[in-house]
Amino acid sequence: MSGALQLRAPEVQHVFSTRPDDTREADALARQLQSIGISRVVVLGDDAEPARTDALVAALQRARMSR
Repeated sequence: MSGALQLRAPEVQHVFSTRPDDTREADALARQLQSIGISRVVVLGDDAEPARTDALVAALQRARMSR
């Protein structure tokens, strides 16, 4: 189970993803935060998965919750 884009490339055969990509998960998280009234957030990351952190930061910026 992974949301990594590398596993979703057309040349990767015999791999069936069971979860949405990181961008969709991050967008869903931003919508959920907004739905419960959170309007500003801070993202702290450890760089273990920089693509996932980047997707979250981008989603929060699209939702105008972070700069």
